[in-house]
Amino acid sequence: LQALTGLFLQTEIVQMSLGSSASPEAVAALGSIQEAVEHASGELREVIRNVCPSPVGDRGLATSLESMLSDVCAASALEGHFENRTGGARLPAPVETILFRIAQEVLHQVAKHGKAHEVWMGLDRSPDRVPAWVRLSIRNDGRGQPSAPTLEDEPGATTLETIRDRLAMAGGSLQLASNPSGSTLEATIPLPRF
Repeated sequence: LQALTGLFLQTEIVQMSLGSSASPEAVAALGSIQEAVEHASGELREVIRNVCPSPVGDRGLATSLESMLSDVCAASALEGHFENRTGGARLPAPVETILFRIAQEVLHQVAKHGKAHEVWMGLDRSPDRVPAWVRLSIRNDGRGQPSAPTLEDEPGATTLETIRDRLAMAGGSLQLASNPSGSTLEATIPLPRF
């Protein structure tokens, strides 16, 4: 963002230097560059907002997940369903962040590659069990195959590898089930570690 702001300021300096002697083409070109810089800055701010979502810290995981699911469904043809079975209690911040990121990655893949019509997301917690755990489950009715391809379509590090890495940081586990009628992902994190 700082580099883009600097670029924008440089175009203003060029514009002032040219003054009234500038050709209409040069003025139009500078205007186009400035519009492109402003557009790129706006898109970058949106990416930053999505990468560093404050709502998780402000609103909690369940509310943030429900909102994210609603946003993804509004931007796609998906119909979403959310069920919070955590009792409304907040989870440790690292757990909330990890599960939010996992949901973000999976929903992106389902919307982009899954050919799904519906997606169900659930958040469960077992404070009465030892060890206590929290589980995020995401199920969709899209194309399902044993290898869960909707999680492995990205080049480089697959979404599945990223999810496993995130869970490993928290001592969590991942379960995948896939068949021709859809796929289910369950990410479970033990709570005593936090």
